[in-house]
Amino acid sequence: MYIVARFIDYLESIDELNGTIHILPSANPAAQFVNTRVSPLDYKDLNRAGRGNSEGSYTDRLGAKLYDFLVSCDFVVNIHEFEMLTPTTAVFMNAGSKDIKTKTLAAIKSFAPDIIWVIDASQNQDVQYQATLDTALTEAGVANFPIETTQLLLMNNNEIDRIARGLMNVAAHFGIVSTLSNSSHNSIPAYVRHEITANYSGLWEPKEGLMRQVNQGEEIGVLRQLPDFQRRVLYSPLSGVLIQYRKHQVVSTGTSLIGIGSTVQSIITAYE
Repeated sequence: MYIVARFIDYLESIDELNGTIHILPSANPAAQFVNTRVSPLDYKDLNRAGRGNSEGSYTDRLGAKLYDFLVSCDFVVNIHEFEMLTPTTAVFMNAGSKDIKTKTLAAIKSFAPDIIWVIDASQNQDVQYQATLDTALTEAGVANFPIETTQLLLMNNNEIDRIARGLMNVAAHFGIVSTLSNSSHNSIPAYVRHEITANYSGLWEPKEGLMRQVNQGEEIGVLRQLPDFQRRVLYSPLSGVLIQYRKHQVVSTGTSLIGIGSTVQSIITAYE
């Protein structure tokens, strides 16, 4: 919400809007209130509700209302606070028509993120994203992209401001505001993500260094298994770039620990 507040400050500083910007400060306030992904009312994840269901549980109905509203928009930006340390990331859903992909990529470039995370929900590593609102909107012909930020406690004021300015650049790209800054990048690194999860519960200690190159077989962290604190070293199963990692934390079996990116620039250049 700090990013939204800063974005509103910028909007209020200009004389005229040549269009309409709808701002939803929180799509899922019940879950946000208790700081969890799932709603305490039905224990469902709104970000996996897709088009929703007007006759389902609370989260299903909320998803249906949200989808029905957003599907009437020309473009949608969905801001997420990611669970791990991450550079400012724009997510490119490799779905929908060529026109939708081209429109989405142009808007992402105007936002100028650090990296682009390419998701193809038809692939095994991304199958969990088939049920997201972003995929549902893309399939309905609404261009959109999610933004993944690092956790608020780890963000500084400059990062908040940069993301808010990026949103202004998106608005300028669509002609809603009159000026566009020079922060757009012609070439933004794009990756598919390989998720590495915990095989044991315990104390997670990452080998830090966001956006550094890692090699297959390289140590990327240590998990001290509970209750005996046995030290288990985690090695990278592939070579790539460390695009996400969880900070020191007590984790359970199956918790996401690391995201390693493999370059897929060819997918992006196909729609430039």
